[in-house]
Amino acid sequence: MKSKRLFLHIGRFKTGTSSIQRTLFKNREQLLASDFYYPEHVNNNHVLSFPFLFIDNPQASPEFKKKLAKYKDADELIFEKRNMWMNEFNCCKCSNFIICAENLSMFNINEIKKVRLFLENFFDEVKIVVYLRHFSTLIPSEIQQAVKNNYFPVDFNSVVDDYINHRNDIIFYKKTIENWSKVFSRENLVVRPYEKDIMKNKDVVLDFLQTIGCNPDKLELEKITANKTMGSNAVAFLSRLNESYPVFINGKPNPERGMSSRYIQEDVYDIKNDKPFIPTISYTQEQAAVLNEQIEFANKYFNNGYRFEKIQVEQGQSEFVNFKELSTDFYIELVNNHNLWLDRCERKRDNLLKKKKAIIQNKEKIYLKKLLDIYYIKSKTMIICIRNLLKWLLYSIIGLEGFDKEYYINTYKEHTQWIRFPLLHFMIRGVYRGYNPNLEFNIPKYIKKHPEIVIHGENALLHLNRYDKR
Repeated sequence: MKSKRLFLHIGRFKTGTSSIQRTLFKNREQLLASDFYYPEHVNNNHVLSFPFLFIDNPQASPEFKKKLAKYKDADELIFEKRNMWMNEFNCCKCSNFIICAENLSMFNINEIKKVRLFLENFFDEVKIVVYLRHFSTLIPSEIQQAVKNNYFPVDFNSVVDDYINHRNDIIFYKKTIENWSKVFSRENLVVRPYEKDIMKNKDVVLDFLQTIGCNPDKLELEKITANKTMGSNAVAFLSRLNESYPVFINGKPNPERGMSSRYIQEDVYDIKNDKPFIPTISYTQEQAAVLNEQIEFANKYFNNGYRFEKIQVEQGQSEFVNFKELSTDFYIELVNNHNLWLDRCERKRDNLLKKKKAIIQNKEKIYLKKLLDIYYIKSKTMIICIRNLLKWLLYSIIGLEGFDKEYYINTYKEHTQWIRFPLLHFMIRGVYRGYNPNLEFNIPKYIKKHPEIVIHGENALLHLNRYDKR
């Protein structure tokens, strides 16, 4: 029986892990031909399914919270996931097995020991692969990722201070290297710098394959780029949106924030001519000393003589893009990207309609038809809501004839949280509740006169401006 070796890729964060995961999963057959096995029966991203088996407090994990209705306790879910991975290990006929889960880099010593004890039953050798990124690009990347994930409104300077002064493990990698080398030994830890200039063809996927001994030159990979970096204007826009409408309030989704429970495609914020988010960060002497301690430690583990450069002390204030500096061109591109995304939603909805008709014609199971009906209604409602949001963006710039801001605020005082954005409230909520935009225009009477606007979900005031005033 041939020996089996596991390559356990533990990240770290913001080092191309998503691109590695999706590309390897997409090209499983080619990897199999090269004697490398990437799991087939689990999601391409192993962040939740594998680390969940070993964390000290599984009850508090996102994986368990998502499945509360199905499982009585975390032990039941762990049992299912453990069997799933054991089946993957037993199905593998290759000499090499690959697991990618970047949150493993945050594990403590006890959790890592549990990982080793489990893997020893299936593999003769385990190699840990970790990529480290220099702070000059890591900190800006973490900031934009936090903004993109809607975690918080950003005061950029305070975030940088918080990362450094509180020794945030998300950016500090010394503990990761120490913990994993203690449990699996230094010889089994491969530390690579996330620097394109020294990567295989300046590509992290190719570099990873070369690192684990899989010759990428013999493969014809269909590469997938994931989790692309946003531009500086997009970061500024989203940070202001997070400030005005937080995604979570008291730990629950904010009902006043559109799309708070959904994730908008990242290419919506891929704005033409938007410069990369590369802020000028000025580090104090104390901050530079803290970061350089991490760098000096990491440099001991790099091969081939590569070294991270030390952080230099800079005078003056850090410079970040200002929301007020955003141009009209940026909003035009943003609205157009949203429209393109809506087009994709509508095509998806149309495909669902076709499938629904096929299900009915073929007399397939009734519950599938009900599911498609529900999805169709939800997608239609979502599209109308987003269209109104986009119209608000447009009319915020050019103005909306017939909307009396002062009248609206004074008449519907119970919505105090919307005082700063009365037009937005009217566009996505007020008009559908019969709230009048001015003293003279009565929406219920207008809808009675024009019932077709209810069918199409159209805004009554926009209908008036478009048709009745001609």
